[in-house]
Amino acid sequence: MPTMACFTNKGRSVCFGMGVLGYRNRPTIITPRYLNTTINTPNNTPPRPGATTKTPPAADDHHLDDVDTPHTHTLFQRHHRYKCPLPLQCGSTHRHLNLNLNLRDTSSPQKTKKMTVTTSDPSKPPYQHERHIAELAVQRASLLTRRVLAGILNPSASSSSTSTSGTSTPNPHLDHDRRISVASISKPDFSPVTAADFAVQALLTAAIRAHFPHDGFIGEEDADALRADPVLARQVFELVRSCDASTESGDEALLSLAVLPQTIPEMLSLIDLGGRGTGSPTARFWAMDPIDGTAAFMRGQQYAVSLCLIEGGREVVGVLGCPNLGITLPFNSSSSASSSASPKAKNTCTATYIISEDSTPSPSPDAQGQDQDQQQTTNGILLSAVRSQGATIRPIADQTSQADLLPATPLTKSSTASTSPTDMSNLHFIDSLTTPATSSSLVARVATLAGVPNYSFPGTELYSSHMRYVAMILGGRSHVQVRIPKPMTKQTYIWDHAGAQLIYVEATGGKGKVTDLWGRQIDYGRGRVLDGNWGVVTADEEVSGRLLEIVGTLIG
Repeated sequence: MPTMACFTNKGRSVCFGMGVLGYRNRPTIITPRYLNTTINTPNNTPPRPGATTKTPPAADDHHLDDVDTPHTHTLFQRHHRYKCPLPLQCGSTHRHLNLNLNLRDTSSPQKTKKMTVTTSDPSKPPYQHERHIAELAVQRASLLTRRVLAGILNPSASSSSTSTSGTSTPNPHLDHDRRISVASISKPDFSPVTAADFAVQALLTAAIRAHFPHDGFIGEEDADALRADPVLARQVFELVRSCDASTESGDEALLSLAVLPQTIPEMLSLIDLGGRGTGSPTARFWAMDPIDGTAAFMRGQQYAVSLCLIEGGREVVGVLGCPNLGITLPFNSSSSASSSASPKAKNTCTATYIISEDSTPSPSPDAQGQDQDQQQTTNGILLSAVRSQGATIRPIADQTSQADLLPATPLTKSSTASTSPTDMSNLHFIDSLTTPATSSSLVARVATLAGVPNYSFPGTELYSSHMRYVAMILGGRSHVQVRIPKPMTKQTYIWDHAGAQLIYVEATGGKGKVTDLWGRQIDYGRGRVLDGNWGVVTADEEVSGRLLEIVGTLIG
């Protein structure tokens, strides 16, 4: 056993021991056996059951490069590396840091920003604070995308507004959004990315980092393209700064801590926190897709803003914003706009919906509101869930009003809300015939083998990955989704799935199952890609096993 000597110098304990000092001479950390039994599938090649891979990085390896990533310390590491006055209070997420932090802006050395670390109320269920902040952040980002979308679809109307006297007056705020929204580039996989993608990732990261500064991030975008294009970088920065409200009250005041970037370099650093983030089996981090389905977004169809908190490789909080989805919800008369509606609330959303790319809000200015049947037509929706605490649905606030959260309605898919899915021929397949990542022809063969008529496939077609999950969340028990990746093509990234899967499981009361094509649970602790899984089957528990059998006959 290594020996260790300790002494106290100026109130700090310092320990010396064989194999402890020096990062490259750390004692070997034994990886739990279960981490060696999962399957790595680079380039989406089908794995063979029983295959093994090399041991993942030890839980402490990220200390070398990323001291901000949450992690578990030894007692020595807690005291020596982080200078904790009470080292035993160091937890996996640094809950002891309930204090004011002075973060210096490197781009402006003489300017200091004060950031307050907030903690959860111990009297509430776990993760309620994280859920609430995530809902506010996603709603703010959704409102931004809605303004940009309005500029894309109707630039003449966006650049002016009509006064009460009937005269048209310039609207520089919307005109600004219109001018920069059309700036777009193409990513290496040829999917479009707009200025709004970058701006939303900066907004989400700023909001979460203000409240949970020691959490990690994984996001779809990085700032390399902006560094190479100063004009586009300036346009994105102006779009981010346009969200700086002069007055904030209510829920929106919570985001006042999310200090918007003051300079372009600061904004680029925020974007890169997600774009260059990694993750690990033990880390606590947020996965985000700023605009999922950018191609559909630019056509005025369905897209989503997603944000998910992951701990220990599992989704624990999921929030989805669907800014362009118009459906009719039961009216919630509760005056509280808390993120978790009471389980005893009178109104619960048990209705089922079949949505499409054209399920957009009505252009009528008074479309959002209550009707005589105690229902309200939405101008976009916000879905959220916490593991083992259920799911909720609420309309997105009207962008002309304060961006406080509207009251939430519990989202529960009753077992009697639709036809039982035991008759396989009645399955409603959700797919995309245009996505380059999955094989729709193989999914069509699965449907045929299940007895679904050819003319019924797909039952719903949506381009956005998260919107396909939304179709599952809002649909009946007969709705299913099978994703078979194309071999040797695009990798499967966690931001295309994280959060939406949790909301689906919680909305179905655990009756909905999400596995890969081999029946394994989805592992979010492998980094930016789902290397431990291949493909996805999302279905009611009564038909999930049968679908896995059919898929097995096709892929071997």
